[in-house]
Amino acid sequence: MTQEDYIDEAITGVGYGRWQFPFVSLTLLVHAVLPVHIVGSILLSVPMDFRCTPMNTSGEILTHDRNQTINAVTSNTLMMPVTEPIYDNKCGSPSHSSHDPPSLPRYVGPPSCLQVEYDTSVFPESIISEFNLICEWETLRPVFQMMYSLSAMVGSLLGGLLSDRCGRKRTMQLFSVVNLVGVVLMATSPWYTGVLLAKLLVGGSCSPMLHVSFGLAQEVIPRRFRTLTGMLIGTSYSVSTVMFSGLGYLVRQWRHLLLTSSSFLLIIIPLTCIMQESPRWLVQRGRGEEAVNLLTTAAQCNHAELSPSVTSAINKLKEIEPLVPAANDPGRREIQTLCEGLQGWWEYLKFPGLRTILLVTPLVWFLQGFVYLGLILNANNFTSNNPYEYLALWGVMEAIAILLATPFNIILGRRILCTLCLQLAGLLLIVDLLVPTGLQWARWSLMMVAILLASAAFQVNFMYAPELFPTVIRSRGCGLVSSAANIGFTLSPIITDLLARQSWWVTSAAFGGAGILAGLLVPLLPETNNTPLPETIEDVEKRRKTMSKRKRRMRQEES
Repeated sequence: MTQEDYIDEAITGVGYGRWQFPFVSLTLLVHAVLPVHIVGSILLSVPMDFRCTPMNTSGEILTHDRNQTINAVTSNTLMMPVTEPIYDNKCGSPSHSSHDPPSLPRYVGPPSCLQVEYDTSVFPESIISEFNLICEWETLRPVFQMMYSLSAMVGSLLGGLLSDRCGRKRTMQLFSVVNLVGVVLMATSPWYTGVLLAKLLVGGSCSPMLHVSFGLAQEVIPRRFRTLTGMLIGTSYSVSTVMFSGLGYLVRQWRHLLLTSSSFLLIIIPLTCIMQESPRWLVQRGRGEEAVNLLTTAAQCNHAELSPSVTSAINKLKEIEPLVPAANDPGRREIQTLCEGLQGWWEYLKFPGLRTILLVTPLVWFLQGFVYLGLILNANNFTSNNPYEYLALWGVMEAIAILLATPFNIILGRRILCTLCLQLAGLLLIVDLLVPTGLQWARWSLMMVAILLASAAFQVNFMYAPELFPTVIRSRGCGLVSSAANIGFTLSPIITDLLARQSWWVTSAAFGGAGILAGLLVPLLPETNNTPLPETIEDVEKRRKTMSKRKRRMRQEES
């Protein structure tokens, strides 16, 4: 038996029960924190109608006293109705007396709208109204969402490296604390610049928290439960999105909404302190004795009776040689760190099976991230009157998509299901270009089905990635694909917030084409459904050779 077989049999032998509860709970809580940061801009920075107060010839701002207007009108025409203010969203001529950036006090508007009044009948306040991101400063709107994606790119890579070298538990502790600090700073900053800097901390910590917690859960769950649990965990994000929409409807102040939605961090941080380390990671680090004790405790916790073969497999873990330098060998550790930091990825590309995974998977994640977030952020262009309804409907559609995709994921496998979902979603978005503008119900139906398919593909891919990479580089691999997805996240606001205002067809064309291209790339990856998690690079190459032999045998049978 190989190392892969020993660990997989040991994890299967200890069963599935109470011992896995903290790992799964941690992943569920991390998913619950994400909506406010990933899709939160729909509510936190919702566009608000405005009007600019004109200036007189001397450069003084003319104030609007509604009571005086009413008295004047009443004295002249007793029964003449008073018109409500008209918010036309039009900017005036730029004033040369002020070029202040939006980080100054919020009552100072851009040069062409020094004094601005917002329509607070629906939204009392948002980031846009507080920092006056209108007129000349309108281009700063997508920066709020882009800061998350940019920092998540770096955070994903850093989190993957730390997780593989320092352990899943310590990495979760570090980034959950950083995330809490970022949330507090963002909620208390009186300047837009401060909000953006705090967003860097939040984005750089959210992505590692998500991928490390999910990967940890996958590593401790037996093979036959991995697909079902991995898919159902995704529904927690969907449910949290619906809850975030409802909470946003009740809590209209964006700072209060941010803090309330992030309150799960107060549970996550203590939980990371009492949870245990991944036994797979312990074995890779040459700490087999700890892994054996951990799995023995897990069996007792789950009330599992260990068979002689399982007991033998667990004890064999003590004899497995570490695949990384021991902590007490500083010389080798420095060499290994240098190799991982500068030459590691280049060395991995020399292996055909791993090379395909390293080149194809990030590109697929970039394209699906571009499509996924783009469809969410398109709410303000597609149905700007009620973003709460759109966001709640998105969460419901995503939950339905995951539940419907779960049995197909078990039957068809990851590769076929991802291919079908991405290509169909892309085709529906292209078809949307041909629908007349008067048939709003048809466009809405196409958009909702595309959302359902994109959500299903994203969740399947989310559990697909940890199964593609071996344990020795699993966190770094997940960090790599997450960084690629965040590049797509970064580009999505440019399409939805800027280009969509110039050309109506840009959104469907860009996201539809990306979905079709991603669907064409997925078949290049190996199938991982109901297979052991690879522990080493050799396991990945063995899987490639096995699949190649199977394909040749099928061709021979067909011929």
